[in-house]
This record gives sequence, C-alpha cells and structure tokens, in this order.
Amino acid sequence: MGKLYLFGDSFTAEPPTNDTSALKLTRTVDTNNVWTYKLAEMLDCKPIFVAVNGSGLDYAQFQFNKRLRKFNKNNDYIIISHTAPSRRWFVEKAPHCSNFLNYIHSNGELDTGWLKQMLGGKEVASNGVQSMFQADIGRHYALGIARPELEHLYGESIITYFRHYQKQGYNIINLPATHEPDSYNIEHNEFFKTIGNIDTVARNEFKGKNKLKAFTEILQGADGRVNHLSKENHEIFTQKLYKTFTESADLDLTTDFKQNFITKENWDTYNTTGVIPTANDSNESGFSYNGYN
Repeated sequence: MGKLYLFGDSFTAEPPTNDTSALKLTRTVDTNNVWTYKLAEMLDCKPIFVAVNGSGLDYAQFQFNKRLRKFNKNNDYIIISHTAPSRRWFVEKAPHCSNFLNYIHSNGELDTGWLKQMLGGKEVASNGVQSMFQADIGRHYALGIARPELEHLYGESIITYFRHYQKQGYNIINLPATHEPDSYNIEHNEFFKTIGNIDTVARNEFKGKNKLKAFTEILQGADGRVNHLSKENHEIFTQKLYKTFTESADLDLTTDFKQNFITKENWDTYNTTGVIPTANDSNESGFSYNGYN
C-alpha cells in the first residue's frame, strides 16, 4: 500500500481532537467525511499527516526534505498546501506560531501571554536561544523588514522547489491555500493548470457580500470546519484531487463547490468539531483572510 503525504497548514492537517487542539472541541470528527481520508482510500493509500495548523512554507519544505528518501515515486502521493509566504518559522519550538500577526498586539508589542500558551513550556530552542526572544526577532522582522514584493518572490521560490520534484517524477500537487498567489508570476504545478485557491473556496462558504465580516462575526476566531470546508465541499474537493492525480486533469478550484450558505443562524450545523471559542483564541484556528494566517 502506498502513502498519501500531506504537508502544509490547516488545509491539509489531520482533524483535531481535544488532545491536539488548543481549543475545546465538543464533537468527534467522522473521518469518512474528510477529504484527506477519502482521497487516501480512493488512491489505495495510507494518509501520513505532516501538516501543522498555522505553520508556513519553510516548515513544509523542511519536513518534505527530511522525508525525501522515503518517498516511492510509483506508489506514493504528495500534497503541499501553499499558505501565505509571510508566515515564517522563527520560533523553533512552535511552527504553529508562524503567523506573526498572532503574537503582535495592535500597538506593536509582543503578546507574551498568547505565546506562552502556544509554547506549552517549550521555552528554549535547540541552540539554547529563548523561544520568546526568537518570537521578538520575528516581531521586528514583520514590523521593520518584511516587504510584500519580497514575500511573493519567496513564495515563488518554494513553488519552484516543489516543481523540481514534480519534474523528477514524484506525484505532487501544489495546492494554493491563500489568495496571495494572484500576485505570483509562475504556475503552482508543472504538468497541469491550477485555477483558483482553496482559501477562496473556504471563504465563499459564508453567505453575504463581505466574506471577511461574515467569517469574523460567525466564528469569533474559531473555525470548527475540518480543513475549513463543509462536508459537501470535502466530497467535491476529493474528486477534483483524484482526477488530477490519476488523469493529470487541471485542478480547477473555482467551479462546482457549494457556496454562500453558512450564516450565524445555521453555523452549528457546519461546526463539525463543535469548537468553542474563548476570549484568548485570537486566530488559533490557523486561518484568516488577511494572508498572514
């Protein structure tokens, strides 16, 4: 049996449980309704979850490189969700804290309380540097150094890295998982076209013209949808990915998906994990529409 390797962020991560989630969950996820398990079954593969909520491109590339010699070109499949290039793995012990905006207050100061909660006691990096100091370096980078045009070039360089391995015969799908690829000058994949992005699919599930407003008001920072998709869209997504892997069909993320249906009144129906938001959850869901989470 082959393996389906899943790298990236919350769009490709394993469904959360109360043992793995920072937020309280009140429902158990039926994996028969989750695209990662459904696709693995269709491909006769075992799903291998390497993705981490809230992580960035550098973490995905690092984990891919660690496993490169293990991949079987004939039997294994690989999906990498390409999140916003502005995420960086500055805090070694907390790849899930790669979104700088999660730990920077609106006044520009470091949110040490949130970081301590996320670090869970892992206060020192492998090189002996304090995790909080690494986070502060990230804060200064975000506020004083980062430039959008350079972030986009960084995102393109990561795509180029994975496209190299597509050319080498590895079964890879580079999945756009942020709206920022609209600013890229290169295609995500080598042998098929990729149209749209999964971030927009997730956003469009909310009813109303202002998707960001609907998302914020309804979820209160805690997205209970597994991989940020409803059950119906998990099924549609599975079929699209299967056709891309088996037929090299173009991956069109702009058609067929159900949209404009989640409201404040029916949210409980789509809150698959039964997540309960807290006063300090901020953006712990690992998902936002600003391109930084």
